[in-house]
Amino acid sequence: MTENQKPKVRFHYAWTRKQLAWFKRMGYPKGTTKFDGVAVGADGKFYYKDRPIIPKEDIEALLDKEYADATTGLKSQQAFFKHIQGKYAGISRARVERYLMGNEVYQKHRPAIQHTSIVRPITASRPYERLQIDLIDMQKIAGHNRGFHWGIDCD
Repeated sequence: MTENQKPKVRFHYAWTRKQLAWFKRMGYPKGTTKFDGVAVGADGKFYYKDRPIIPKEDIEALLDKEYADATTGLKSQQAFFKHIQGKYAGISRARVERYLMGNEVYQKHRPAIQHTSIVRPITASRPYERLQIDLIDMQKIAGHNRGFHWGIDCD
């Protein structure tokens, strides 16, 4: 790695209130590459690319508030995550999915999973190219059928 290249360090979203308080006491971010895009706002909260970083402990309450809002709730999982991702930092897609799977309203209103099967008809190009044979169980009425227990039908 050359001197002018920055090491690729992924922003760690899962921060607790205790970790954020420690960062604030230590004076982070100090312009290091690990904290590129992280800043402390005038309100004393951390921001990542102008979106507030939500501590782990506050995620559930925030998702409840956002989902209860009529303009953002009752959406698909993907649309709800995009809305959350656009407004806040520190909330992963998996966390939003876990929240929605535990939300009773979402479970009742989410679209049902539809499995479609493809049925392709088989057509014959000439007579007797394809035959269908059925085996008929006639054991219960064998006494009325001269003792025959099985029948075969060919179409």
